[in-house]
Amino acid sequence: MRRFNYDDNEEFRDDVDKFFGDEDDDLDEMEKYQDLVEEQFALEEAQIEIEYSKLNQRILQTAVSICEKSFWWSFFSLHTRTKMITDTYKKLKKLEV
Repeated sequence: MRRFNYDDNEEFRDDVDKFFGDEDDDLDEMEKYQDLVEEQFALEEAQIEIEYSKLNQRILQTAVSICEKSFWWSFFSLHTRTKMITDTYKKLKKLEV
């Protein structure tokens, strides 16, 4: 078996460096890791935005459902219905916090 004497033998210095890892490789790995972390943060932010929009849709759907249960719903004008839905949505949104 061949022995590597790092200090005395210039011939095998590259072999030893490749065996233990080169500093350039460490920098490349660190950059790749940082890119992965940034990408993960971006994905998490996108996922949070999607969940937030789903929650808003659910609140709006609940507000419409509550307003439609009113006896006078079919007699109100479109403007009044929209105002009722908006008010109910805002009140449900306050409950979310």
